[in-house]
Amino acid sequence: MQNPVLKLVCVILASFIFSGCITGNSTLDIITSSTPLLVCTDITEPGDYELTQDLSSAGSCLNIYSDNVSLNCNGYLINGSGGGTGIYLIGIKNISISNCNISNFSTGLSLFYTNYSNIYNIETSYNLGNGIYLASSNWNNFTNITAYINSNAG
Repeated sequence: MQNPVLKLVCVILASFIFSGCITGNSTLDIITSSTPLLVCTDITEPGDYELTQDLSSAGSCLNIYSDNVSLNCNGYLINGSGGGTGIYLIGIKNISISNCNISNFSTGLSLFYTNYSNIYNIETSYNLGNGIYLASSNWNNFTNITAYINSNAG
């Protein structure tokens, strides 16, 4: 025999979840929304991050030090002044980086000891060293990468 109180709680809970998703008035929206990045910074917590404007830096720009990070650049430019690294990943796993244009750094995108990650829709250009540098990293997937006019490899 089913418990009518439990059934009522389930119906109310389902109603709350679905109405919140449709109207956008639920805490679920807060959990799934991306954190906007307005300046170059260190990313030290898991989560979804996105650029909402171009970023510029005299040194390195985005340093990712946490597992389980998704970064969507939304096609914006990460621009350096000839030094540092545009996006730097070290000792982490399960990273997704997409839709980035990276220019004018020593290295555009560096992965050190970074595993099980997806890098896609990336353009690196005019970097004084490498467009993309990969070292001691395994099981990474690169898709739709364009690298041109970088002084060294890729």
